[in-house]
Amino acid sequence: KISECTFTVDIEKLHCPGEVLQCPITLEQPEKGIFVKNSDGSDVCTLFDAAAFSRLVGEGLPHPLTREPITASIIVKHEECIYDDTRGNFVIKGN
Repeated sequence: KISECTFTVDIEKLHCPGEVLQCPITLEQPEKGIFVKNSDGSDVCTLFDAAAFSRLVGEGLPHPLTREPITASIIVKHEECIYDDTRGNFVIKGN
């Protein structure tokens, strides 16, 4: 699921401040990113560097922000996320 949800990060298309594009793992703006919900029941998404996140999954490590298990259901396509100015986060569209 990671490979099918990976996308080229473009600040123009994401319509957000640059600082929210920093990956919590690498602390840099990824070239290839992936959106991951903070938990199964959350509508908040975080942008990660796709390669760094893939390494976490490969090592069986938990979500770096919430420490919850990483499951396929929390990995989402970038078209499903939108930046919410009032919350200062990416969220699932329609929530």
